[in-house]
Amino acid sequence: MKCKKIYLGQKITQDDWDYGIGSIYIAGPRHPKGKSWRLDAIKKIENTKSPTCILIPETKDQLITGNCNRSLIKQFEWQRLAMSVASAIIFWYPDGLCNSQSYAEFGAWHKVERIFLGRERPDEYLDWLLLTEQKLYPAENLDQLVEMVIHWLRE
Repeated sequence: MKCKKIYLGQKITQDDWDYGIGSIYIAGPRHPKGKSWRLDAIKKIENTKSPTCILIPETKDQLITGNCNRSLIKQFEWQRLAMSVASAIIFWYPDGLCNSQSYAEFGAWHKVERIFLGRERPDEYLDWLLLTEQKLYPAENLDQLVEMVIHWLRE
């Protein structure tokens, strides 16, 4: 069984979120132009050889170019559904990309026991929120974040 990938806008079924050892939603901000950090996250998840479904909140084209021609409401609806059904949600905050939208998104999901946080630079608020609610510390790099979520899914 290989990793399965579902991109923004594609239909999500129970077979997708129950696939293999479970599904992983990849949350967090991205640079508005150019390649997405999610490409590295997807590769790292695939390299674990763990059968999982990766729920990707970007289209294939958007991962490379940053361009998205979808309605924002349709995008938000897909993301909310994907996050609601995912076995685990990873939040990754690349250096310099943490902002008020990041706080709102993470804050909306921080009490869910299936979330994992990673960031390149410590963020006092996100770190505090994760420790206070989940008694967890954030991953300090993307490799560690992927290892944490795969280990948790296998448990």
